[in-house]
Amino acid sequence: MEDIVKINSGESMAILGISIHVEDTEELGGLGVFMPFERENIDSARGLIKITAATLEGQWRAIYHKRNYEQLYRNFSGVMGTLSAGIVVTDKNLAVAHINDAAVKLLRLEHRELIGENIDLCLHSGGMFLHILQNLQDNVGTKRNIQLEGTDIECEIYPIYKGAAEEDCEGLIIKLNPPRHLKLDKRSKRHMGVHFHFGDIHGKSKGIQEAIRLGKIASESLSNVLILGESGTGKELFAQAIHKYSVRREGPFVTVNCGALREELVEYELLGCEERMPGGADIMGKQGKFEQANGGTLFLDEIGDMSADSQAILLRVLQNQEIVRTGGSKKIKVNVRIIAATNRNMDQLVQEHKFRGDLYYRLNVFTLNLPSLADRKEDILLLSDYFIKNYSEDLGKPAKRLSSDVAKLLFDYDWPGNIRELKNVIQRAVNISRENVILPEDLPLNLQSFKAGKSQTGMSKTKVIPKISSLNKVQQLEKNAIVEALNKCNGNISKTAEFLGLNRRTLYRRMDNYGIDAKQYKP
Repeated sequence: MEDIVKINSGESMAILGISIHVEDTEELGGLGVFMPFERENIDSARGLIKITAATLEGQWRAIYHKRNYEQLYRNFSGVMGTLSAGIVVTDKNLAVAHINDAAVKLLRLEHRELIGENIDLCLHSGGMFLHILQNLQDNVGTKRNIQLEGTDIECEIYPIYKGAAEEDCEGLIIKLNPPRHLKLDKRSKRHMGVHFHFGDIHGKSKGIQEAIRLGKIASESLSNVLILGESGTGKELFAQAIHKYSVRREGPFVTVNCGALREELVEYELLGCEERMPGGADIMGKQGKFEQANGGTLFLDEIGDMSADSQAILLRVLQNQEIVRTGGSKKIKVNVRIIAATNRNMDQLVQEHKFRGDLYYRLNVFTLNLPSLADRKEDILLLSDYFIKNYSEDLGKPAKRLSSDVAKLLFDYDWPGNIRELKNVIQRAVNISRENVILPEDLPLNLQSFKAGKSQTGMSKTKVIPKISSLNKVQQLEKNAIVEALNKCNGNISKTAEFLGLNRRTLYRRMDNYGIDAKQYKP
């Protein structure tokens, strides 16, 4: 708007005006200027009034958005305060910008100790969040565990993007799951979920590739499967992969550790119950493992350690495809596929009448033999590199590699604990290595002192210990120690081996040498 008027003195005056808009169409008001008419000043005045109007519009929008932001922040804080999970929001420098009450309580710190502080330093995570921020493409929605005052806390991490590109990341949202939630989550996954598929089985050796091929064939079948292999060769991983690949993949996957089943609770665990358990705990109507696995797969780990009573129950269910809960009378139909696994010699157990032949033949429809790590040497370095990459990411450590000396040690070692032992060795090395190269001093002492061609006990790999008929003093002490440990662990082989610091294979061999039967020590 522009106009020229004359006042009483005859002097010409210029009136300039402009609208001020809230948005593109809605007018907030106007701005006007009344000034002496001088042609050379009009253009300058026009520019000035436009700048002033734009400044006023900008200030108004800032006030408007600030009010909106404050309201949004109050809403956001209110919602965050109702969550049971801890929420931490950081900026792009990993400084804590917001934290809810649940996170404050979980971390046992005050708001003032956290706001503005670096999240890696607050949680003593060893640079884990910085590593995630620098590698967002591989870590969107990632989950990591941190340890705080001896408690494992699960973190779910999500980036905050300003735009579509990774370089526009403005910070992280970190969800902290309380330990109780973590335990429940682990329990439900162990009983009802599957974590692994055949793509998670790594190796190029002929033995493992053949096992994968047969595993895929087994998964397409409806028959029961028996997986044989030494401890630590990945029997449960194969069991989960078979389930995941099968027509039952949408059904539950339930695991039972047969060696850990308490004799007096076998029926309650497998069949469920409709009465109080011994001791008075009220668990009326509890489902057993067969009901939990109905429509899916029941994985019976350490089947060779199953007691006689457990074998009888299992055989009866397999024959009738139904269960009756302990204390009940109603027959409940169950449709369950069995995958069993053991590191024992099942044929020998049947011959020695320690395992029922009729049950063994029902389970041994499709047999899968897993090679030991010593029989797939060409996979050792491949697996080592895979574990190094995973543990480096999980622990927030820089990428590492094996030195040539370590590579030779790992290749020559006989790995009595198989892949489980290799994973533990690599995890330890990634944790304590000070360099980007893993050196011999980063390995456990038994590996540092290992000589090619010798086993952990210092004996030749090909040497077999004969049955001992008469014991010297040292052997008698060893036998007594095994017997005492079996008594303490109620005949549980896994717990006994852990108590004695032996792997299961070594313990079985020594028990066999001394004529010790674990079943004699079960309650």
